[in-house]
Amino acid sequence: MQPYYVFVTEDGAYFFYINIIFIQSSQLSYGIFITICDTIPLS
Repeated sequence: MQPYYVFVTEDGAYFFYINIIFIQSSQLSYGIFITICDTIPLS
């Protein structure tokens, strides 16, 4: 099952499936790259 988070607005609630990829960075110990895979309105 993919991770997801809920995003609520005045127009309704949505939840986003996300893929989180940890990448090495020369300036940070790690970087986070988030890709929105799908959005589904819950209204």
